[in-house]
Amino acid sequence: LRDRILSMVSHVTITETNGLLSDWQKEQQKLISDPNIVGSAPFIEKQVMISANGQLRGVLMQGILPEEQPKVGDIHQRVLEGSFSDLKPRSYGIALGVESAQHLGVIVGDKVTVVTPQIKITPAGMIPRSKRFTVSSVYKINMAEYDSSTAFIHMRDASKLFKTRDQVTGVRLKLDNLFE
Repeated sequence: LRDRILSMVSHVTITETNGLLSDWQKEQQKLISDPNIVGSAPFIEKQVMISANGQLRGVLMQGILPEEQPKVGDIHQRVLEGSFSDLKPRSYGIALGVESAQHLGVIVGDKVTVVTPQIKITPAGMIPRSKRFTVSSVYKINMAEYDSSTAFIHMRDASKLFKTRDQVTGVRLKLDNLFE
């Protein structure tokens, strides 16, 4: 159970009180100079709705850098179909938990619509921001809260979708020994 949880949750998460960390690259460089920190990875995190085939699912969307994520967790080793390395900038790929994929009735290669709580103003009025994504992988942690309510996209796609510019929600850290 501990290994499954730690594959999704980092040992330490650095965030800012306003919700966005501005100069995260500088902070990350300072942090990884500590000999007790063995890995770090930035992320952007927001609640969204995903729809497909007439079904709707609320999830915690995490924008990650697929090449950095293995430094803080092993979600990439729990992929059933596809690969986390298929999450590329501007490809708008999405990795779904197996329960979310089943609920939405989608498999790798299918399209889903991500709806954010942000609105855009159009001549027709205010509408929620939405974007089509292609399912690039399906993972299974064997924990319902993650398999049914967490999704991953590339951090650059998340930055564009959520309009965070060069800011991130935080930086995740992995320690050499969590229990010391």
